Amino acid sequence: MKVVCRSIVFILIFASVCSCGSTKKVPDGSYLLKKNKVIIVGQKASDERGVRDLSSDEILTYVRQRPNRSDMFKIHLGLYNLSGADTSKWINRRLQSWGEAPVIFDPTSVAPSAANIKSYMLNRGFYHSTVKDTVVYRKKKAEVIYSVIPNASYRIRKIEYEIADTAIKRFVTGDSVRLRSGRRLSPNMLDRESEALTARLRNNGYYAFNKNFIKFQADSTVGKMQVDLKVIIPPYKLDEGGGSGGTSNHPVYRINNLYVYTNYNSLAAVRDSSYMKGFDTLRSGDIHVLYKDRMNLKPGVIARVSLFEKGDLYCEDKVGKTYANLSGLMLFRSITIQFRETGDKLLDCLILLDPFAPQFYKVDFELSTNSSNMLGFSPGLNYGHRNLLKGGESFNVDFRGVFQYSLSNPEKSSREYNVGASLGVPRFLMPVSISYFKTQVPHTRFQIAYVYQRRPDYIRAMANFRFGYKWKSSYTNTYQFNFPDFNMIKMYDMSTDFYVKINNPYLRNMYSNHFILGATGSFIYNTQGESQMRRFRDRQLYYRINGEIAGNLLSAFNRAMPNDPYLGRLIAGMPYSQYVKADINLVTDVPSGSRSSMVYRLYLGIGKAYGNSISMPYEKMFYAGGANSLRGWQLRGIGPGSVPTDPSEDFPNSVGDLRFELNAEHRFPLFWKFEGAFFADAGNVWSISPSDDRNGANFRFKEFYKEIALNTGLGLRVNMGYFVVRLDGGFKIHDPGRPVGQRLIPPHHWLKSDNFSIHIDINYPFNN
Repeated sequence: MKVVCRSIVFILIFASVCSCGSTKKVPDGSYLLKKNKVIIVGQKASDERGVRDLSSDEILTYVRQRPNRSDMFKIHLGLYNLSGADTSKWINRRLQSWGEAPVIFDPTSVAPSAANIKSYMLNRGFYHSTVKDTVVYRKKKAEVIYSVIPNASYRIRKIEYEIADTAIKRFVTGDSVRLRSGRRLSPNMLDRESEALTARLRNNGYYAFNKNFIKFQADSTVGKMQVDLKVIIPPYKLDEGGGSGGTSNHPVYRINNLYVYTNYNSLAAVRDSSYMKGFDTLRSGDIHVLYKDRMNLKPGVIARVSLFEKGDLYCEDKVGKTYANLSGLMLFRSITIQFRETGDKLLDCLILLDPFAPQFYKVDFELSTNSSNMLGFSPGLNYGHRNLLKGGESFNVDFRGVFQYSLSNPEKSSREYNVGASLGVPRFLMPVSISYFKTQVPHTRFQIAYVYQRRPDYIRAMANFRFGYKWKSSYTNTYQFNFPDFNMIKMYDMSTDFYVKINNPYLRNMYSNHFILGATGSFIYNTQGESQMRRFRDRQLYYRINGEIAGNLLSAFNRAMPNDPYLGRLIAGMPYSQYVKADINLVTDVPSGSRSSMVYRLYLGIGKAYGNSISMPYEKMFYAGGANSLRGWQLRGIGPGSVPTDPSEDFPNSVGDLRFELNAEHRFPLFWKFEGAFFADAGNVWSISPSDDRNGANFRFKEFYKEIALNTGLGLRVNMGYFVVRLDGGFKIHDPGRPVGQRLIPPHHWLKSDNFSIHIDINYPFNN
């Protein structure tokens, strides 16, 4: 395994070498385009000219010539520079295909780029802006600086409306319209306003209305850099709708019939012109359900998620929400919603649904090891059915094994088996109807699971049953609530040596028989899908807040339960756990190039046992280390606090009541489907219970920073599109489990002793 680690370090050194000599293949008299830079003059001063909303990153997209792809070491340029001139040799052709030729600075591209920036500024309302360009030459490299001086802009003094159609006028001049006096006048702003007005009208029946009907006239003769703005909407021309001429008020459309094709095949429709004629039809209320061969979806499912009803005014928002509801069923590969005019201002709605294959399988694994000869392997298999009962019910069965092998002492190996099943129903199963969820797709979920753990010191068996709900309130917001969340844990064959080792009530409580009856809830905020719909790649934000409480309901019946002086109140001879727990996981992805990004993560969790428990159950405690945490350590291989990891332990199981973690990772493309990463992780777990008497385990505010574990590392990923295979090597920098004065680990010791870990996993870390 040391060979693997040395190979990873070699890659890091190789990348550094590649970054050197970046002008090696730049001809004499030419220059490598090092960087384009935009300076917005006056942006950091007071906002009197309203320039703070200008983005230098966005302006850079209008520059014609771009430099080489940027990552920490400019690896692509370095790979190309390593190639020789003889392209008949395989290695030279391969290096050139993996790499990227140096971008030779073209002076003729500067003036057109400045003109593009000028046009961009004009579109943003800075009609008198100035763009100055400067080229700085140094050591065969050129840096182009564009200085953008916005100058003064026109402001709207007053707004007038010229609209003959009085029905439309009340929508255009309503309170929600964003046109306001004092705003900066710009073509970009007027375009956004016309889109907003069009959307408002299309949400109120004006299906045929588009933004080309809206005209603007600006009078700048009033002086003082002010304009009077007139909004003009002419009458509807009858010949535009296929009529014989003349004008009228703009037509208002209503929904007529709804046709839903539940197993539409888009490829077959393209190949066969008669494809649409071969469907059978089933009438369900006002919905016509069309299918081929056999019905694959109950009509009631469509009725629940579709917001279209016969006789309703056409509404653009309902189109988007119906599309989102259908997507929320997770049954369809593609969804198309079309409308066709049937005369007399009526619209037939056609919903074309191309379904996924109903059944699927997934295989995944995680592999980790370190220099202490501990090898961890976790294979998983998942079977799923997306539409079990033809009502959109999702059914999943998961199998997973977790195996820990000691290569030096096989008797210390451990194994774990997990099996679980879940059933999701795309509606809210409750005694009463909740109209709020008419515009959402809530899911009711039933879950059962069984876990068997066999370790050298004990055997643990766990059974779980959970019932709960999941729903979205918006494109970014998701909620989950589970009650009951029931767990039963039984311990078997605990060795005498292990029982002696956990020699205080706090630790023994973690390893006792018990059961948990509680409730859990989560809130998830995720902008990832929203960002993908925008023109420019924005910062993406994900955070999840979890809360859990257990035992309070049972505590109301304490007087009826027998009391054990060591275990607390008992039900059927077993104590119940009582605790409260919460955590937050915050991840932000910041673009740092066309395909590179910086990912930052903060995790904070805390739990507290009380009442019938002196410690949280082992399976509910926090831990750190592993492929998605501190990657210099194995799973549960760090903490709590400065408690040293015992080399004689058969399985790393360091846990605590409090977890704090920070992670940073730079992700960048390499070649073909390969990607690279450099990362740093910091954090630890601590105990907050006074019953835990382990030296160094408890959190102390004035001392905790000295117990922060720190590692760095690098990763190699293969992005196959549907999944990512990830190899991460983490090297310890600061190990709080070592004696004071020996915790800082210099780089030349990273490959010695127990100072590194290798992890193989599926998909990126911290993405959910």
